[in-house]
Amino acid sequence: TFCGIYGLKPTQERVTQQGVAVPRLGDRNGQTIIKGVAGPMAHCVEDLAAVLRAWFRPSVWQRDALLPRMPFNRDVFAGLPSTSESGEVVAS
Repeated sequence: TFCGIYGLKPTQERVTQQGVAVPRLGDRNGQTIIKGVAGPMAHCVEDLAAVLRAWFRPSVWQRDALLPRMPFNRDVFAGLPSTSESGEVVAS
């Protein structure tokens, strides 16, 4: 890295926006087509993975029903091939 900090920009609507977005005057929340996302910054990739493991778990989904039910995949993070629900191998 250039400055010793790693960052991650998650896919839109993969991370909850609860507590981040503040309603604005006239209910104008800015850009509706290109949505902003909040992502973590850390000193190493392993720290980013720790944040994602905390964010992508069932207790978070219970608080925000709009999030996709897709847990952190340790095999993909480790670079191992993973399998889909149908049992097919998915490239990582």
